[in-house]
Amino acid sequence: MSSDPAQKSGRPEGGRRWAKVVSIGALGTLVGVAGGVLTDVYAIHPSWKPDPGVSQVANAKVVAVDKSVSIRDYAKRIGREVPSGIGAPSVGSRSRRTTVCLPGNVYYVQENLEGFKDRATSIVLYAYDDRGRRLRGAYPSVSGGSPAFNTTPSRTVDQSVVPVWWQWPYRSGTFFVRFELFHDKSLLGIVDTKRFHLTQQKYVQFVANCVNRK
Repeated sequence: MSSDPAQKSGRPEGGRRWAKVVSIGALGTLVGVAGGVLTDVYAIHPSWKPDPGVSQVANAKVVAVDKSVSIRDYAKRIGREVPSGIGAPSVGSRSRRTTVCLPGNVYYVQENLEGFKDRATSIVLYAYDDRGRRLRGAYPSVSGGSPAFNTTPSRTVDQSVVPVWWQWPYRSGTFFVRFELFHDKSLLGIVDTKRFHLTQQKYVQFVANCVNRK
């Protein structure tokens, strides 16, 4: 009596080997088809492609500025309600007509991000006088205290331009704004604006003209 397992089962050993080859080949074909399908899907919807997370690069620059813009007009530009704390005084109270007429500049900050897909980033602003001293005791919209703008890139390599409103300080002098780009608590980049000269008289006149237009 033969002790060969292949003969006991009634199937030739070569048949089992052939079945294994066919199974491996079918699996390879399936993987190839799936990979091809994913490639086609990512070509149509590139934002669905996972971030490989190989490297992270971030920088920012100011590409344009609109001067003398009220908080009301800024809200119209971005097409939504301005975040709480932006443009609102931290102490005291003002009428609604005066608050919507607070003056400022709109800086268009270009973000260049790589490796931050689906990761929130924020732009925080600080204002300094001409001697490089940060303005203290100012409203959050004048010199920081809360993110001025938040973004979440939908692509691995992403470039976007965001309009950030900076409220004029109620004082005379020459000032510049520093924008700091953050992810969580990590500082990714810094960009400074050109100097901007202000007077209290210019501030008061802007608000008066804005209120009178209503």
